[in-house]
Amino acid sequence: MIDTSKIKRFALPNLPYVFLFWLFDKLGEAYRLAPGRDMLHKLITATATLTGTIARPAPSFNTFDLLIGLICISYSKNHPGNII
Repeated sequence: MIDTSKIKRFALPNLPYVFLFWLFDKLGEAYRLAPGRDMLHKLITATATLTGTIARPAPSFNTFDLLIGLICISYSKNHPGNII
């Protein structure tokens, strides 16, 4: 029999970080898919591509998107008051 109290004790405190990873992964995907040559144009047009990336619930497994998600999560774990 699986002890669910151990699973809950581990999963529930980490659930917000899973959601934040998904959100930052989607932001990285929107930036990567945005048309533009430089950072300013990509950031401006990323807002238009964000609606398309959020519509797909699965996270992106592109290396750039995963790195953006991991970097932002590691920052938010070390600085809990400054998530966004």
